[in-house]
Amino acid sequence: MDNVRTPAMRAILVLAALVSTVATSAYAQVPARQQTVKDYCAGCHNDRLRTGGLSLEGADLRSVPAHPEIWEKVVRKLRLGVMPPQGARRPDAAVLETLATSLEQELDAAAVARTNPGRPALHRLNRAEYANAIRDLLGLEVDVSTLLPADNAAYGFDNVADALGSSPALLQAYDTTTGKRVAELPIGTDPDDLFFDSKRRQLYAVCGEGVVDVVRRREGDRLELAERVETAPGSRTGLYVAQLSTLFVAAPTRAGTPAQIRVYTIK
Repeated sequence: MDNVRTPAMRAILVLAALVSTVATSAYAQVPARQQTVKDYCAGCHNDRLRTGGLSLEGADLRSVPAHPEIWEKVVRKLRLGVMPPQGARRPDAAVLETLATSLEQELDAAAVARTNPGRPALHRLNRAEYANAIRDLLGLEVDVSTLLPADNAAYGFDNVADALGSSPALLQAYDTTTGKRVAELPIGTDPDDLFFDSKRRQLYAVCGEGVVDVVRRREGDRLELAERVETAPGSRTGLYVAQLSTLFVAAPTRAGTPAQIRVYTIK
């Protein structure tokens, strides 16, 4: 079989060569970089002091891509000229430039090799997609422009999930004796968990749009939105622990941000 390389294969080989070259260059600079960090950074950024919430004690410059959250913070501080701080002992500007540049190159190469745009957002149908679905499923041609409002556009497209909003959910309260609806209130979109705080007589609606809506009951049967707390997009799962007066909200991985458990103390 002939040794034929397609454009895609050549691109992969070029990318692999680029990553390998950057990694080799950075690895060759490791002793000098390690000494710079030890001499000028670790005096404040160690396990005991943790100045700025950062410790570089034991940080291994041979594996920079393994800890991007640490080294990206270092690069930002170096580029701003605030690390080492003014008044502290500082190396030559060329040494700081070399350190920052080598870290940037290694982080960028690792990011290119392991692209992670995060999970796609929940995507509702836009008007055109809805019309096509009705036509394909029911054989009906529907003029959706007379039935539905125009869709939001982003970057020139009207099918971008982040730009396609949804109508708010409607929270409804019913009388447990008569079964009649006594109150209703629009809340955030995509709610999944709802908790009742008997001590404070209020509800917590955990909504996937990235908010927790706090709903209180006022005189009579009227409901009102007392507060809206921002969480993170896609955070629709929660747990309220009454004994701790604490609401836990699960924030999923999104656009490179790792998954988190966010903790909210109710006062």
